[in-house]
Amino acid sequence: MCSPRVGGKAKPDPHLTQQPGDKAQVILAVLHHLLAARIRFCQREQKILTAQAVALAEDFFHNLRNGTGPGKWRSGASG
Repeated sequence: MCSPRVGGKAKPDPHLTQQPGDKAQVILAVLHHLLAARIRFCQREQKILTAQAVALAEDFFHNLRNGTGPGKWRSGASG
């Protein structure tokens, strides 16, 4: 089985091409594959959340500099 890579050719997964010696090695190979996939997913999720937090902070400071904070929104909506 090959694992996909961004911007390159597929690289064979060395854990899946070896013949397991016993049941424990089979279980470890499966757990390794599942754990690696979960770690990649969590890292991608963290990058997205970090990017969103940075964007929100930039918007907040931009609004503060321009005087368009939450107080202005309330007075503008009622007036």
